[in-house]
Amino acid sequence: MTEQQPPLPQTFQGTFDWLKSILEDPANEDVDFDSIMGSVVGNEWSSEDEFLAFFRFLSIELAKTACKSPNEETAELFGRPIYYGLSLGSPYYELWEKAFLSKSPVLYESISTEDWEVDLDSGIEEIDLICLIPLATAYELPIFEQLRNCSIPELDEPREEFLGYLVAMLGVGYYDGTLPVEILNIPSSKICCEILEDWTQYRDLWQPEVLETFLESETADATAKGLILKVLSGEDEVDPEAWEEQLEEYWTEEDVERISSLCV
Repeated sequence: MTEQQPPLPQTFQGTFDWLKSILEDPANEDVDFDSIMGSVVGNEWSSEDEFLAFFRFLSIELAKTACKSPNEETAELFGRPIYYGLSLGSPYYELWEKAFLSKSPVLYESISTEDWEVDLDSGIEEIDLICLIPLATAYELPIFEQLRNCSIPELDEPREEFLGYLVAMLGVGYYDGTLPVEILNIPSSKICCEILEDWTQYRDLWQPEVLETFLESETADATAKGLILKVLSGEDEVDPEAWEEQLEEYWTEEDVERISSLCV
């Protein structure tokens, strides 16, 4: 059986070759892949660049196949179907968190999804590297379907934290597509307020019908209503010219009055 510790200090090529040899060896059919990945996350890397190169490779491969088979809870790596455990505390999540905390510009490289052979969502053609794992996880869980049906009645702290990360990634992940309005169905005033605080990042949601539905929900507390009213009343100073364009495209004076009245 192949040595279950990567060659140290880890490099992209060294860890890549080691991982490939494990997964392609029939003798390792029953190997504990979480333990294997745990050693990749925890062991020393020769440099941050080497780690990020590995993160880039693994993120693309996992996201590509996880989104392709969203109901199977597996992703494919080196031809081996493996359990796609991207929940908080899993080795994959720890890998993503380690990369996220590096704050490297590499994480915001645009990854094309044209050759993925899967329709992620209408209009999505590129996704930032750091967004791949959260987005693949969303399709895998499937969070959006639960949000569409409003079937997430209550959030524990880990799930709320994870959804907060997901929402933050969506703001920069949906380039030419439409942000899914379902994210305002997240039963967390904290997360919804983070969405509403900077309207420019989630401008697709700032339309009368979307905000009306949200304001009629139990999640729309006084803080959320105040954030919406601040923008509608012209008190928000974030890119006023862009807001004028938003008003002209989507709003009438009656819309502004109606939505404002729901915020009082």
